[in-house]
Amino acid sequence: MGLEVGNLEIVLGKISVLYEEDVTQSLSAATQLAEPLLLAFAGAMSAFLALATLLPIINVVNTL
Repeated sequence: MGLEVGNLEIVLGKISVLYEEDVTQSLSAATQLAEPLLLAFAGAMSAFLALATLLPIINVVNTL
């Protein structure tokens, strides 16, 4: 259609803007979903490291 009228560049420019907005919205939604998951993962790793450090110390103290 754009080729027939002679404004193919304008039509393709508008289509690219629409696709760019769609991709931006999709990435924003994915980022908003990933943030809490990554935060929970970081918290779980911190808890694991704390337990891995403290449990052997507690076991040694209990055997004394």
